[in-house]
Amino acid sequence: MRKYTILLLAFGVIGMASCRKTDKDRPTFTITSPADSSVYDAGQNIPFVANFLDNENLSQYKIDIHDNFDGHNHDKYLAKIWNQIFIENISGPSFSENKSILVPDSSAAGWYHFLVTAVDESGNQSEIAFRNIFIRNMADTTAPVVNFTSPLELSSLALGDDIDVSADITDNERVYIVNTRVRRPNSSNNLFLKADTFGTNTVTYNQLIPTSSSAWNTGAYELTFTVYDSYYNRYSKVVNFQLN
Repeated sequence: MRKYTILLLAFGVIGMASCRKTDKDRPTFTITSPADSSVYDAGQNIPFVANFLDNENLSQYKIDIHDNFDGHNHDKYLAKIWNQIFIENISGPSFSENKSILVPDSSAAGWYHFLVTAVDESGNQSEIAFRNIFIRNMADTTAPVVNFTSPLELSSLALGDDIDVSADITDNERVYIVNTRVRRPNSSNNLFLKADTFGTNTVTYNQLIPTSSSAWNTGAYELTFTVYDSYYNRYSKVVNFQLN
């Protein structure tokens, strides 16, 4: 997962805090909307309702909206990944915000991070609030249909042989990304990772994964198979198998 660093320089208040730093209390805030795991449609407004508090005087708040996808960003997608930052000036020891944030009608479907933070006039930065929101694009809400044929769940394979990954894929628009990944269970290290790009509504997928290198050992493995269409609608399947 990507790492996020929010710099106070983005708020433009460090210079104000350099001469006098008697206030060390962070601002706080509560968010009424959006709720975590809320679902919105592309072209719809997200209501942002929050109350900001500080012991002295508030300065700004920031909203950072960005995708929580797999890192693939291809020009062939009909929908576009939505990433946007809002910085608003505020003042006083308390401030209530109630505004609407328009989701672009071209936004790709999927999960997004909705991050909020605030800063006061002394340069103290609040904690970061995280919300996960899901965006649908009503131009296409249908995920790819996948007939995954190999490997079978809990199958037993011989160490050194090839893993045969096979599937028949169809989509009402276009299949664009097929992502294949193999890891040990509960591990973040990829033993195999490949993304294949297509542009048709029917794909016969076949991938041979060799297990002859020293990176492979006997034991349990986890294969994650993910398919995205042109609007980023997703199909995902996890298969557990054994190398003996």
